[in-house]
Amino acid sequence: MKPVRAELNLRDEREFSLVDYGTSHAWAVFRGMPVRDDDVPFGSAAKVLDVVFLGLERIASWRHVKSLHVRMADQAQKAALEERIGRIRRSDSVYFIEEGSLEHYVIASRVYWAEYDLTYDADSPLVADSRVDGPAYRRANPPLGPIRYADWEQ
Repeated sequence: MKPVRAELNLRDEREFSLVDYGTSHAWAVFRGMPVRDDDVPFGSAAKVLDVVFLGLERIASWRHVKSLHVRMADQAQKAALEERIGRIRRSDSVYFIEEGSLEHYVIASRVYWAEYDLTYDADSPLVADSRVDGPAYRRANPPLGPIRYADWEQ
């Protein structure tokens, strides 16, 4: 499925955690999971939202995100952050990730998001290229809707 460019103002009430990252192509996966039901077996699939940052440069966040709100910093916010941490490449964006916070952010070139039916510990199909069986894994785990993305060119 071809990703669709989308306006970035992503809010979701699921419980989000940093569940995976890769160093070779620098990416990070935050996964939103429904509140756990003790009656559902651990290995059962659930409707999850995977948010993947590609071209990852920096993460400033706790492992768990209380209230997800992914939005891009405006030029003034990006400049203020540059004053604190140093140069941010023009091709990178600052993505704030927690509702009401300018302290929880990711610096990356692009963000993708999509919903899937997956077990809590399954790899994200959005970064399946890091797997040996990547194309087969993506076909076996299709998204429930469109794959969306946003980047600095917005």
